[in-house]
Amino acid sequence: MAKYRKKAILVEAVQWFEDGDHPNVKMIPLDRFENRQGADRRCKRCELVLDGIHGEIETLEGVHIVCPGDFIITGVAGEHYPCKPDIFKKTYDNEKTRTPDRSFLPEKVVEELERHIDKIRYRSMSHLVHVILLEWVEKQQKKRERLNNRKSQEEKTNEAMEDD
Repeated sequence: MAKYRKKAILVEAVQWFEDGDHPNVKMIPLDRFENRQGADRRCKRCELVLDGIHGEIETLEGVHIVCPGDFIITGVAGEHYPCKPDIFKKTYDNEKTRTPDRSFLPEKVVEELERHIDKIRYRSMSHLVHVILLEWVEKQQKKRERLNNRKSQEEKTNEAMEDD
């Protein structure tokens, strides 16, 4: 089976605890659970009693129950759906406080990134990475130029020695 990585897209989300936390979540009416007893009165998702603390939201797949603490995510098409806090924390990072994945960058670039990160405020982390990558590429080009100049000088010296 093939493996896939979730695309890095920015989503809006709010953690829901009560009526009013998200405009699309409606409280579940209490009378819907009046006739239920024992385990039937408990939410199958969070195990809390279904009496005035749960909401529901219309999603692309139909109506879903929203438990206290669930995150309500606004998807790329403007749709809304609930997500359990543990799944949300494994899947999403807060854009303001996230630590970017630097594993794809060369080690020298990561060192430069760490050297600059506290000194300068950039518009975004991607802007900072872009600036540091440009600096790194320029350094690599200068190293190549110096190396080519040395080789060229050595060749001229060798030719001059052969002529003598």
